Amino acid sequence: MIDQNEILEKIKESLPLSSIQKGKLSNSLFTGGAGILLFYALEMLTTEENYLNEDFEQSLVILCNRASEYSTASFCNGYAGFLWLLDFFKKNNILDEAFDLNIYSDQLHRDLNIYVNNDNMDFLHGATGLAYVSLNIFSDPKLELYFNTLLNKVEKTDEGYCLSTKFTLEHREVYDFGLAHGMINLLPILDLCIDRNIYKELAKDIFNGIFNYYINTIGRYSKKSFFPNFLDLTDHNFSSFESRLAWCYGDLGILFLLYKYASKYYSRDKSSFLLDKLKITAKRKDDIDTEIGDYSICHGSTGASIIFKILFIKTGEDIFNEASSYWEKRSMEYYLSNNVSSGVKNHSIIEGSLGVGILILMNKNNLFANDFLLKWADMFLL
Repeated sequence: MIDQNEILEKIKESLPLSSIQKGKLSNSLFTGGAGILLFYALEMLTTEENYLNEDFEQSLVILCNRASEYSTASFCNGYAGFLWLLDFFKKNNILDEAFDLNIYSDQLHRDLNIYVNNDNMDFLHGATGLAYVSLNIFSDPKLELYFNTLLNKVEKTDEGYCLSTKFTLEHREVYDFGLAHGMINLLPILDLCIDRNIYKELAKDIFNGIFNYYINTIGRYSKKSFFPNFLDLTDHNFSSFESRLAWCYGDLGILFLLYKYASKYYSRDKSSFLLDKLKITAKRKDDIDTEIGDYSICHGSTGASIIFKILFIKTGEDIFNEASSYWEKRSMEYYLSNNVSSGVKNHSIIEGSLGVGILILMNKNNLFANDFLLKWADMFLL
């Protein structure tokens, strides 16, 4: 029998807070020291352990002092992700409410506009990630240039609205369907704009257009999956028609967001339609079919387990709990066997062992049932 407490201790031993203090890691949220702080904060918030000790506080101070040393502004690897973490800490009373994040506002908005002007609208590594942070933190997110550019990039089709993005590895223009880098990740940003009455009518129009595009193309380009990874604008032979079961690319991440917003904005018939598609997705377990070969949140078993567990909590459907348990077990097996077929050899949240640690914490301490603490998953738009 797998001892998850033992795995959790091994992860903690490999990632002590001292690793931040010694400067062995980057400062980033998804791949570095800020992610380690999030992990220990979640353990503190969900147990009786008190990690607001000298080591935790010293590590937090060190990262704050390094805020000017980030080589990028991005949400994934830059200071924008760290600002998101500081806001999360403030909302959970780890950081004093008097700590003023507005001192970073001007710099964030300058960098957001630089990304826009460079035609980088990516969520993890570009303007959309900074827009997301700005909408979550600042009273005036200053998104005029972002929205003007977004509006110019929207292509209106019979199916709905789509946007082309650069597929940098092949220097091609594609319609990217994935959650990590594709059109679908605009929905949470537009949803925040609608809720906050920021460019509300424009946000609603683009939101509906993108939502409808996904709904109207379900199953059109794929046989084993409902959505492709991407479509090449000029050469459909290059297009990736079949997608894996993952957060980053694939039916699971896409359908999760579509179902979430169908339940909020659209008819019961539409949400039921998407729920049925998610139930079909929950049955995908074959390694070749799912293309899951490691324990990462990004493209591995931990991401699948987390998403299915959230779906179970939201719907009460046992099929999602069963799927979550299956992928949880696979995560522990991958961790113990050091199966890193997709190159997972680090300790980050997005691709490494910290994601496994957070999954164990969530299940061990019933974090999935706590809407407020589940806000950590907002970093993945869940």
